[in-house]
Amino acid sequence: MGSQHGELVRGDAHTRELRDWFRVLPAAFIRSALPASLRERGLLTGLLQRTTGTWADWMSRRRPDFAQQRTRGFYRAAAMPKRAQSVLFAMDVLQNAINGITTLQTPIPRAVPALAACSSVAAWGASTRDGRLLHARNFDFPAPELWNRAPAVVFCTPRTGQRYGFVTTWSGDVACVTAFNESGLTITPHTRFHRDFGWHGAGIVDICHALVRGATTLDEACALARRLRSASTWGILVSSAAERSAMILELTSRRCARVDPGREPWLCNTNHYLTDDLAGREAPPAALFPHHSRARLARLQQVMHHHDEAAPADVDDLLDLLGDHRQAETGKPVVAGSILNSPFTIQSVVVDPERQRVCLSTGAAPVTHGARVEIPWVWADQPGAFEIPVTSDEQEDTSWRRAVRAHARGCQANLQEPDIRAAEPWMEAALAAAPDDPSLQFINGAIALRRGDFGHAADLFSGAAAVSQAAIRRQRAAHWARACARAARGQRTGIAGRLQRQHNNATIDYITVDLALP
Repeated sequence: MGSQHGELVRGDAHTRELRDWFRVLPAAFIRSALPASLRERGLLTGLLQRTTGTWADWMSRRRPDFAQQRTRGFYRAAAMPKRAQSVLFAMDVLQNAINGITTLQTPIPRAVPALAACSSVAAWGASTRDGRLLHARNFDFPAPELWNRAPAVVFCTPRTGQRYGFVTTWSGDVACVTAFNESGLTITPHTRFHRDFGWHGAGIVDICHALVRGATTLDEACALARRLRSASTWGILVSSAAERSAMILELTSRRCARVDPGREPWLCNTNHYLTDDLAGREAPPAALFPHHSRARLARLQQVMHHHDEAAPADVDDLLDLLGDHRQAETGKPVVAGSILNSPFTIQSVVVDPERQRVCLSTGAAPVTHGARVEIPWVWADQPGAFEIPVTSDEQEDTSWRRAVRAHARGCQANLQEPDIRAAEPWMEAALAAAPDDPSLQFINGAIALRRGDFGHAADLFSGAAAVSQAAIRRQRAAHWARACARAARGQRTGIAGRLQRQHNNATIDYITVDLALP
């Protein structure tokens, strides 16, 4: 199957662009977290690239045989060099690098962009319209223009194992985002950060390929994952339409723990460990990260309780949930913060195994507000392809949507240029479209603070404190407002100076999530 997929994308410019992006991703991501004085040093950048490339090559040489064969077939047919397959381990390498940096307790993680914001839910029984199982997920990733330019659903009929499919981008031979098989299993892995990581286990690409090819039940999937052992740190939501149930496999290099649902007919997954002893050794890239993940989990659970008790969900309800902007603490909508929608959401999908279809949103990131399409499951004897229509049409065009789009464009611009000033015009446009939004007031206050405009920063933080409903956000905005007001009066000797230095190297995404910091 790998060679057939490779033939379809042979010579495609998107294939080369995607390969090149993943090749530099780990080093570029770490570099973006460095102080500006270090970012521009070519020697350090080259060292990062060589180091992360060596780690990826090491993992690539130790892959299971079935995975080696598939990938070699894909790259040979796509006319790409053999060594290019090491890019498949970009996420494992990146996570392990962040795990290592955090374990060493260096100051770098404070500026690591908080891009790990994926959210998934599997629902069945009383929580869905006719009791059938539905599996929904958001995939947030720092390649919005490249990835969702050409969304794809790949259907595979391997010589051994069962038929399966996965949602990806056109030239991405990776079943490690959203995958499903003919037995009704759906698999959606999420980033975790933990102190127990290594380089000798399987990468997430190979783990998910093995599960979706070889497992027919939840128990089989759990046993397979434990046999493979993971090199990096992950939380995989696995659901079974036949069993109408789900589980989360929490992986480190030392352990695979299983989390089963409670009494509720649903199970939700974000980016923190739920198993107590694993949670004790988590290595979040910033103090605020666990709160951000837990707030999204709480919002998923709130909405699913509603569907369970009052209004059972269907596909459109779950796609709406993936684009949700409401805060778990208050139920009030905000453009940014600890919410399910993200400026880097490049895949928003619901897998409906019992009706054998995949429903996904398309368009510019965040795709959660884009046009929706339905793809039927089709396993054909002959390889072929059909194009998923991509349209920029949104469900509605309001000032709120314009604010969301401008905020997303600002975050994406900031990702390309790790200086929050690159995002300033977009964030100003977002605030103009939604002037009462506390998250945008807070972000624009941070930008004003970055350029030393303490008076304007104080006004914006004061506005955020007045509008914010959540106590944590209100208190933090008020704290920043007082500090900036003192600095504006010439008393720049305390917290305002420290806050300015703290955000000299921060990204907008980091500052946005910082709204959740207690």
